[in-house]
Amino acid sequence: MTLQIAKRAAANGMSAGQHGGTKTTEDYMKERLAKAQLRRKVESRQPAQADVQRWIAEAAYYRAESRGFEPGGETQDWLAAEAEVLARVRV
Repeated sequence: MTLQIAKRAAANGMSAGQHGGTKTTEDYMKERLAKAQLRRKVESRQPAQADVQRWIAEAAYYRAESRGFEPGGETQDWLAAEAEVLARVRV
């Protein structure tokens, strides 16, 4: 940042990073760090157990539907759906 930009920013009550001119390497690094921290925070959230159970039930229903709701396959539908949903949740 040039001295002129710094003086103009200070005169307008702005910090060096808010001067409206070109960004410094430090500004870019702060932005990247903030974005990375936010991404990690969002990625680390786990869904509620009730949501997971609902997703499993829906997946099991669609599996049963795809085989025509023939009796006798409910347990297999549920177990396959559970494995599929849990694999996605724990990725």
